[in-house]
Amino acid sequence: MREIVLPSLSPFSLAALFLYAFVVAACAFAAREAQGNGQPAGHGRAWLMLALFFAALMLLRAFDVEETIRSYLRDQMRAEGSFEARSALQTPLVVVLIMGLTIGGLAAIRNFRRHAGSRRNLALAAGWAGALFMLCVIALRMVSLHAVDRLLYGPLKLNWVGDIGASLIVFGAAIYYAMLLRGHFARSRR
Repeated sequence: MREIVLPSLSPFSLAALFLYAFVVAACAFAAREAQGNGQPAGHGRAWLMLALFFAALMLLRAFDVEETIRSYLRDQMRAEGSFEARSALQTPLVVVLIMGLTIGGLAAIRNFRRHAGSRRNLALAAGWAGALFMLCVIALRMVSLHAVDRLLYGPLKLNWVGDIGASLIVFGAAIYYAMLLRGHFARSRR
């Protein structure tokens, strides 16, 4: 029988696991509050999907899946003799990724402005925006272009800023949504 060996995690990875766990709990809390307070069924499902997304991120982080995939792709490129010319593949990927994110972001903003309405909807939209931002950070890490790596892992540590920032956006949006439903942020009626 083969023994499963877990990767040793850096302090940042451990901290990210704990942060993701808090996000999962906050999203589950928001889902429960949505279902228990007569909100549209889509709200509860959306918060559950966000909780599952961050639970999946926990597994990816715990088993170091991103690095495993990156190493596999590098090994494949080395075996094919194309590792030295990888920027010819990575540069168009980054351009397509950035263009897709820009178009998707503009479409989301347009759609958001048309359907926003309540503070609950705004909180839910902020949760989705944080999750999409997290996907962008992951995609940029996966592409691993030298210039992108300098931005992500350089002195500014935009990788950490993006990862932590996206997690905190979703966490804050979930807590805000649940607190709205509990009446903690009632508007004054002057």
